[in-house]
Amino acid sequence: MCAARGSSQDLIAATVFTTGSDRLYHRRAVRTSGSFTAAFAGLVFVLACTAHLTTGCRWIVFLSPGRGRRSGLGVRGGCLPRLASQEDETTIWREAYVLETERAELLNFQLQTELRTLGEMSEALLSEFEGCLTELDDAPSKPESEEASKWCEAYQGLKRCNEQLELQISSIRARIFERESQTGPESRSLSVTMDLGPIKFRGIKFKDMKFDRYSRETGSSFYFVELPMPLGVQLEERTDDILGRVIEVTSLVDGGSAAADGTIRVGDILRAITTPRRQVKELEEGGNVERGGVDETKAAFTIPRDDYPFAEVMEQIGANKKLDSYAGLAFERPFK
Repeated sequence: MCAARGSSQDLIAATVFTTGSDRLYHRRAVRTSGSFTAAFAGLVFVLACTAHLTTGCRWIVFLSPGRGRRSGLGVRGGCLPRLASQEDETTIWREAYVLETERAELLNFQLQTELRTLGEMSEALLSEFEGCLTELDDAPSKPESEEASKWCEAYQGLKRCNEQLELQISSIRARIFERESQTGPESRSLSVTMDLGPIKFRGIKFKDMKFDRYSRETGSSFYFVELPMPLGVQLEERTDDILGRVIEVTSLVDGGSAAADGTIRVGDILRAITTPRRQVKELEEGGNVERGGVDETKAAFTIPRDDYPFAEVMEQIGANKKLDSYAGLAFERPFK
């Protein structure tokens, strides 16, 4: 069986296992992101599978990025004879553990690089992520035993630690990108024009939606997200001395789609929603357009800054459940 595992992080592991009645073969490839590199890693992955089928060899391939985000790749690998005994299985898992250890070294180097970049931007953000690192699992030590099960357990434990490191690196890079975007003049413009969607209902896209920016002094970003209901988003209406009346996210409820998705954050300001609307159908007969029955559709509703009932906003969000149980929400995220 050949199986590949991929993610959005820079380092992605592709693992191949071939099992028989008394044999286990392991192949592993690690690649960096990017269309060319992804295709290259995929080609190596396929060749490793082909080599096993045609030559009866066991291939172990390791593609490692150089020091730096845009460095090239190093490749090493080998074709070894088929192995069958318990001792040979131990050798396989030991080799897998060694490769995972090298992957851990690369990830730790990338992590430290990103943390330095983050620290140059904000000491507060650096402290936040350094605190998260203390919650990571401890990497398993090298087994003293020659039992295959012990090496397999150590490999799986180290693999889990590396996956946690990948998530941390991805989170840090997302925060760095967000902080860099805050320095541009577009983050403080008086207004923003953007498209919302396409949404799941009939692929409707709301084009050129214009929003006056609330957070002009500190700057802000805008985004649109569509999530299944229940959302699990706690919204509250408040009046700000500078912003005026706003509807703000105050908490995310565990079990809701918003918490699972991770896009919406506490402090985001709701600016628009999707809500069901009825419209008269237009039918074409003999080149003439005639009005028919009533059709259900969806519209984008921009929330007025003042004098619009908060209860009505909540009701219109809830109305999405009657149509397709997906609610679209546009938010403004003020920069702190």
